[in-house]
Amino acid sequence: MGDTETVRVKLLGTFSISRGRLSVSEPLVSREGQSWKMLKYLCANCGRTIETEELKRELIFAGNESNISNTLRVRLRRARAILDRVGLGGALDGLILYGGGKYCINPDLYVVIDAREADRLCRCSMDKTQGVKKRLAACLDALKLYGGPCLVNSEQSAYIELLRAQYDAVYRALLRQVFPLMREAGDYSGAGTVCRSALLVCPEDTEIHELIITSLLSANCTAEAVAHYTSVAVALANTENRLPEFGSFLERSGT
Repeated sequence: MGDTETVRVKLLGTFSISRGRLSVSEPLVSREGQSWKMLKYLCANCGRTIETEELKRELIFAGNESNISNTLRVRLRRARAILDRVGLGGALDGLILYGGGKYCINPDLYVVIDAREADRLCRCSMDKTQGVKKRLAACLDALKLYGGPCLVNSEQSAYIELLRAQYDAVYRALLRQVFPLMREAGDYSGAGTVCRSALLVCPEDTEIHELIITSLLSANCTAEAVAHYTSVAVALANTENRLPEFGSFLERSGT
């Protein structure tokens, strides 16, 4: 399917929806904030039909039944106005379908969600029936997709906390297995991608950063190890966490 037909939804980092060359991203402050909230919930649940009662509960409404129903209609109309910017605001052929008190993402559209793609790539990277080069490529492709915590600009809610915990675990698993795959493949060309992702995913997790630095030194990637050590030290400057002295990494790796 051509890229102009593909609808791409970004949940990792700032929420956005794009199609072809058109894209719309959630602003930090917006009068349409509640409609963005509806859009995010429906996209995060792509593939499911959402009953009106569930949407009311998740979007936290207060008031009588008539007011809530009217509010939902207004939010749907405004959400579709947002989607009009990428040609997806139609009631019958747009991204959001509604009927009989139920909402869903249009199943006739080809929708690619970055978080789900990362999950698929993570599973591929762990599939030992695949060759090591294919597993490494999947691992690196998944790491490249990480743009920040899931729905980073959103208010706290149960479903967002669950998503963040889920994808935080996915990315930590990727970071722990990527260097063993690199070592087996004899290919460290993706080391820069790993370092950038680690600083985004877990800037204060010294255990993972120590693993990365030791792995880089063991692979004779000394310049990359020094650069990552320096970047992590800067990231940790205003925290209680600290890395050991760089010399201790040299001793561990036998460099």
